[in-house]
Parts: sequence; C-alpha cells; structure tokens
Amino acid sequence: MFFKCSLLAAVIIFVSGCSSVYWGSIKNNTSEGIHVKLTFSNEYGTQILELQPIKSQENELWHYEQSSLVKTKIDKDLSQVEATNSNGCTITLNRDAIDKKVENHELEVVIEPQDFIDSCGK
Repeated sequence: MFFKCSLLAAVIIFVSGCSSVYWGSIKNNTSEGIHVKLTFSNEYGTQILELQPIKSQENELWHYEQSSLVKTKIDKDLSQVEATNSNGCTITLNRDAIDKKVENHELEVVIEPQDFIDSCGK
C-alpha cells in the first residue's frame, strides 16, 4: 500500500512539475499596421496585454508557461484577441476563433485582411 501511494504521489509531482516556457505569436498578414490587445483569464482573474503596434507582415511575441504535455495548444489562458487597423475597424477573436486560427499555424495567431473585411466590410 505504501508503495502504491508513493508511486502515485511521485507521478502527480512529476506531471504537475513538467511545465515549459513557450512563445506565442501574433502575425499581421494585412497590408497595414495593427494594434493588438490580448486578454488572459484564469482562476486568478483577467489580465490584458497591449502589444506594440505590429507592422504589415511582421509579428509580435509573448511568452507563457504551460504543461509540456499540452505543447500543441497556444496559451491556455488566452481568452480573447482584439486587433484594430488604421481605419478603426476592430476584430475580436474569442477562444474558439483563436483555436481555429491556430490549427494551421500551431502557436501563431495570424490576422488576415479577410478578418477585417468580415468584421467591418470594406
């Protein structure tokens, strides 16, 4: 019995202690600069990170810590991405939309011209 409990405790410590630092990326695939705000939500509350303006065809990074067992998902606390272009058009991506965008780019959210067209028309 002692061996089973010790083994279980060792596994729990190992799994909870295996976290790694990752880099998330927002890429601007539009022809103009954009401003981006990221919203992170977890059991400790909500935090907003306003990134530096992102020029056309460039990206901006942030780092986060996450279990190394979940390396194929972007930051689990990232709940919303808000991007605004020079015309004042703002798009808001919720977690489902973020996950869809990340499917093809793993740890990168790519903002496309079509996102602004869909949100604000021409």
